[in-house]
Amino acid sequence: MSRDPLRNLVAELQYLENTAQVLQQRINLVDAAAAEIQMASSTIEGLKDESVGADILVPIGGGSYIKAKIGDNENLIVGIGADVAVEKSLSEAMESYRTRVNELQKTRSALERQIEQILAQIESKRQELQKLVKEAEGKGDV
Repeated sequence: MSRDPLRNLVAELQYLENTAQVLQQRINLVDAAAAEIQMASSTIEGLKDESVGADILVPIGGGSYIKAKIGDNENLIVGIGADVAVEKSLSEAMESYRTRVNELQKTRSALERQIEQILAQIESKRQELQKLVKEAEGKGDV
């Protein structure tokens, strides 16, 4: 028995496994984006109860904060993508976040379906590979 079908099958399996890993990485990115939006949403909820002039700590990265005072507690600047931001009211921002989370959930679901399909293909290819190996062993070609 020729080893080409075995090599081809192994190559297909590697490709499918790599594809599954890429899809999982995308799911992780979607999850991270959703978590970030949830955190922003929670922060906005907290700001609703604060008055203008209230002291707050603003994260600047690396676990560091700067003291600030609220100048406007009814509007904020919301990133809309491609490094573009617009001013929105708190309620508009919350609605925007809800929409983005819903879109991310749909994206995650689509990615999960793709992974399920890939995993089914991987299982099928593995069974096919086992069958070919057994046939080759029976013929003494391995």
